[in-house]
Amino acid sequence: MDENIGGAGPAIAAHSKDGSASGQTAASGVAPQPKRGDISGETLGRLADQLGEFVRQEPFIAAAVTGVVGLCIGMMLGRR
Repeated sequence: MDENIGGAGPAIAAHSKDGSASGQTAASGVAPQPKRGDISGETLGRLADQLGEFVRQEPFIAAAVTGVVGLCIGMMLGRR
């Protein structure tokens, strides 16, 4: 099948190749590097997946941990 069917496709492709610069550009050196210990969305997603899998495998332990955490929070708030 012919890739050059029509429209602006070939013109856009040719234009995008004209202004390309090889190597690092000025903007690429300015981008901030992620900090160590910074929790990203990907990390939180993996953590949520692992927690969900644990709850499916060990529902009683997960319920017990949730109850203990709730009891501790309730006791701390009750002392105010």
